[in-house]
Amino acid sequence: MNYLENLNENQKKAVLTTEGPVRIIAGPGSGKTRTIVSKIIHVLENKLAKPDEIVVFTFTNKAANEIKERIASFLGYKFINVFTYHGWAARFLRIEAEKLGIDKDYRILDAYDQRKLVKEIMKEVNNETIDIKDALSRFSVYAFDNETMLAETKTKYYGKISNLYKLYVEKKKAMNSFDFDDLLSEVAKFLNENQDFRNFYTNKYKYIFVDEFQDTNKTQYSILSNITTNTSNITVVGDPDQNIYSWRGADVKIILNFMEDYPTTKTIVLSENYRSTVNIASVSNELINHNEDRISFDVQSVNEDGDTVKLMAGRNKFDEADQVVSEIVRLHRDEGIQFHEMAIIYRANYISRTFESELLKRHIGYQLIGGFKFFDRREIKETLQFLYFLFKKDDFTFRDIINIPTRGVGEKSLEKLQQDAIRNTTTIWEYVVNNKDSLSLKLKKFIESTMEHIERFDNKEDPTIVLTDYLHDIGFMDYYSLIEDKHENIIGLLEQLPQMFDTADSMADLFNWITLQSSSDKSTRKNTVTLITAHASKGLEYKVVFLVGFNEGMLPSKRSQTKKEIEEERRIAYVAITRAKKKLFLSYSHDIDYSTGEEMKPSSFIRHIQNGLNNYNNSGSSFSPINRESYFDAKQKIGNLEVGTMIIHKSYGKGEVVDMNDSFFTVKFKSVGIKELMKNHPSYILKENET
Repeated sequence: MNYLENLNENQKKAVLTTEGPVRIIAGPGSGKTRTIVSKIIHVLENKLAKPDEIVVFTFTNKAANEIKERIASFLGYKFINVFTYHGWAARFLRIEAEKLGIDKDYRILDAYDQRKLVKEIMKEVNNETIDIKDALSRFSVYAFDNETMLAETKTKYYGKISNLYKLYVEKKKAMNSFDFDDLLSEVAKFLNENQDFRNFYTNKYKYIFVDEFQDTNKTQYSILSNITTNTSNITVVGDPDQNIYSWRGADVKIILNFMEDYPTTKTIVLSENYRSTVNIASVSNELINHNEDRISFDVQSVNEDGDTVKLMAGRNKFDEADQVVSEIVRLHRDEGIQFHEMAIIYRANYISRTFESELLKRHIGYQLIGGFKFFDRREIKETLQFLYFLFKKDDFTFRDIINIPTRGVGEKSLEKLQQDAIRNTTTIWEYVVNNKDSLSLKLKKFIESTMEHIERFDNKEDPTIVLTDYLHDIGFMDYYSLIEDKHENIIGLLEQLPQMFDTADSMADLFNWITLQSSSDKSTRKNTVTLITAHASKGLEYKVVFLVGFNEGMLPSKRSQTKKEIEEERRIAYVAITRAKKKLFLSYSHDIDYSTGEEMKPSSFIRHIQNGLNNYNNSGSSFSPINRESYFDAKQKIGNLEVGTMIIHKSYGKGEVVDMNDSFFTVKFKSVGIKELMKNHPSYILKENET
């Protein structure tokens, strides 16, 4: 019985408790996979069930394969009954197709098929400007939440997506197809409506195991409930403190209230942490203990005390990135820690941009997990295309920007413009300039705005200001304003451009550098720093973790207002912190929040863990978090304004001060109309000869 060797007492108890419902609460690094595998082996070795009388549910194919491999390495034969929920549902539909009245030749649409179908629909309705990733993400929400779809129908951007979804549902039905979301919803529906199916599967499976149970949504739980009774031998393994997927439907109440549906449940807590040092575990406990909706227990590290957790502060986001990367260099150089053993973790993808730039500047390879590298993101490529056209005025680029955002210029319209230009022995751009009065009103307005900003660009005005004003004027910024991450990425690029212009010898040199970063310079080295969101980091571990962007409004997100939402944000921070094995750095900046004009504050979560923190100053920085100037120097800050002063705002573009009082000034912006801003709001002031 060597599968019980090296298990601690609670792990053994979880393995040997084979009768009735069992809920295993497994803290970070507590050996949950070893425990669940050992219990399956125990059931098989003691002939409590045959292999086909056991089913194991996981959330990823990677987890399913790992469980299969561990069991096979011990037993010497393959154990195949380990499925993702989608995998089990597909098998159910295939086996029961005839009984369910489903055409046995139905097709399951994979991710590629979905994208292809959505592209076709977008082309049919002449709406090819929607981001397909955004559309498919919302489709998954709509599949289980009709109320959200109806509510979003009324918004500008998501309204287009919800309309696409209705067409998508019709197309699938006509094609006799299911997508992954349909697999779950259809199986849950069939089980709910058919007692015979429920009885068959309840009798078929003597033992049911569920991994990562805290991530279960209501549809998945409905399936589980329908193939078990309240006294079944079901073992669920999870950690409510790591429930961070509410946006995907995961409901923490399911694991917390499991005993309501399974009253005889035995709960076993795995609290011994084999991953992190005592100091890291202590900080994670201090943080998560402020949540109320949890099963209260402290993670107990079995490792050495280790280094104290360090708190880093930057004067702005660029200084924060500089300090973090400087420390990565020091740890690699002085302590021999390999780059692949270090991770930069953040709440949202847009936060990565300054860290990517700093790593690139120092020629340190990195891999970005769970997203596109900064210069590969659609909205960044589009922004740079607009800048490149102001510079080059070439047809290749013009064809890309002419319909962003949509102006009713489809492939046929563009082909006609190209043929007209050829007949007139001119470029498409020159042709539309000379014939703008014959074009649609939308396209004519775009051509006139582009001409105006090309003239400003050619007159050597500040290219960042010209581009910012141009993007507002053509509706590009307004188009992305409802998509927070993408809008933040665009603002982030505009913030970085002055620094990029300073380091480039010419505009052409700048674009060549960007192309090398986004395309040909993709690192093939294995020894690279990992950049990853907290969500994507779940289940992973690193010797050194930098949790960056640890600012109020970023983590916790400013979109989180209710107690429930704040508790999930705290769980997100908890997951990020508990990825660290040996060293942990928490990092924030005193940058400016452009929506308020105020200096950003450290995360409110930091005050929960003050006892476990030490302030940290990189030897190259004399920065103290108190009484520092913001990133903008004094001459860039708005001081003694007058009515009639022209300013450039980082987000809204060019505007004129039309009123003011002791605390606020009112600006009429060309792009968004009247806005009231605080007097200390960071903006550029245009001199008279610049207006």
